[in-house]
Formats: sequence, structure tokens, C-alpha cells
Amino acid sequence: MPQYKNNHTVPCCVLRQWETVKDNRSGVFQYDIQKDKINFSESRGSGKFSFASSNYLYVPSVRNTRVADVELWLQEGETVLAVALQKWKREIEGPLFESARQEQKFRRSLFALRHRAQPALEACARSFLNTTHRLREFNFDLSRDLQLLVLENMVNATLHDTHCFSSYRTMLFIDPTASLMIGDSPFLGDIFGNDSFVSCLSPRFFIIIIKGEGVPEFGYTDLPGEFVRVFNKMVAEHSRQWIVARTEAILQDNIPFAKKPKQDDTPNVELREYLFKPFRFND
Repeated sequence: MPQYKNNHTVPCCVLRQWETVKDNRSGVFQYDIQKDKINFSESRGSGKFSFASSNYLYVPSVRNTRVADVELWLQEGETVLAVALQKWKREIEGPLFESARQEQKFRRSLFALRHRAQPALEACARSFLNTTHRLREFNFDLSRDLQLLVLENMVNATLHDTHCFSSYRTMLFIDPTASLMIGDSPFLGDIFGNDSFVSCLSPRFFIIIIKGEGVPEFGYTDLPGEFVRVFNKMVAEHSRQWIVARTEAILQDNIPFAKKPKQDDTPNVELREYLFKPFRFND
């Protein structure tokens, strides 16, 4: 299943918002935190965004056969997210989605950013390995392949969050001249402490999704210029493997923050309240 080999931990449609041109090549400026090195990474072709790609990360081997169910499921949400990004980029007015089903996939794609990121998956794997006694209480079969357990938890956690935010409002903070960064964990969490979640989706804007009541609401507001530097600092401090910016100078400014020691963010593996039929591989 070679067409599903390269799995991107952050969707290409999101990373492409930072695309620029250097020496007649399309790519993005990327800082590798572990190697302490700035690169210009290709954004086109089979090797696009290689720094955010891992072989068969979401396509595990089940009974000696690669199963692409999770990768295809992620791609469904990415398709809707890509359309929304283009509408916001071009400032197209009118409805953002054509159906309630599309809106649900959009919401799912946002929360997938939280759980599909490489640091989140690695933290989840550590949690499975370090809390086996607790997992037995939840009837996890620990004899099963660790990758399957981690991917199942990723899907179920995403569905759980999507359900919890079935009523919500979003706010897009926009500045056409801004130069926001993105990192390996673009879903920044409840940084404002108001039961909301923040995610950076473009150099020009970031989005906040807040629990609400009734039908989904979408709003827009100006992004204060002085907040850009603060936001980029948070992105850098939150990232563990890489950060991306529109220019090399912005990366240079934020390298000290990216090098800071990271907090322990190992998630608790727990039963999801609303999932009566949780996703599970047929292994």
C-alpha cells in the first residue's frame, strides 16, 4: 500500500499555508529542535514536508496487511478543512459548509490536530506502557500491538472531543500582515483558561473553538499586532520536534523558546464518556 506510506502528522493543507519560494524551489522554513538546525523543506512532490511525515504511522499492519482505515478517515476531515482554509485565505463570503455533515468533519479535523500529532502519539504510547495496571481495569487487551492501541485511542479521543463540542462557537483572529508560526503540535489547548481550544492554521490567523449552545457560530476579529510575538513564543515553547515560519528571521527569533525544557504532557488514557461503539481494529 505504497500510496499511503507517507503519513503527515500535520495535514499538508495546513503546512502549505506557510509555503514560500527560495532559489526557485517551493517550500517552508523549518527549524529542527533536536538537531538545532534551520532547513528549507520542499513542499511539493513525493517528499513534501518530510519533517512532518512518518512511514505508515496511521497505516498499521494487521494480520500482515497494511490497513489504511485511519489514514482515509483523517483525509476525509482534511478535505473539508482545506476548503475552509481556502475560503478564509481568499476572504470568500457566504456559508462555510454545504451540509451539517461537512461541518462535523471540519470539527473533527480540528480535534484530530490535537491527537494525531507525533508528540501526542508518543506520549500516549508512554502512557500505555507506564500504566498497565490501570488499563487492565478498563479491559484493554495489553497483548495487542501497541500501535493499534495508540491509533484506536487517537480516533476515539478525537470523536469524543468532537461530540463534546457539538455546540460551539469559533473566533478567527486575523491580520493579513501577520507572520504567525506553527509547530509539531498545532493544537495549543486551553491557553486562555475559558474552556476553549486554540489552533494555528495560517501565518495570517489562528482559530479559537469555544463550547457554546445551539447551532455553531463563526466570528472574525482583528489580531492585535503586539500579540503575534507572544503567540509565536507559545508555539515555540509548545513544540518538541520542529517549528515552521514564513521567514528564517522569525525562526531565529524563536529558537531560544523552542529550546526551553518541555513540561510533561503525557495524557491519561481513559474511557471516553460518549462512545458507545468505540473504534477498534479487527485484529
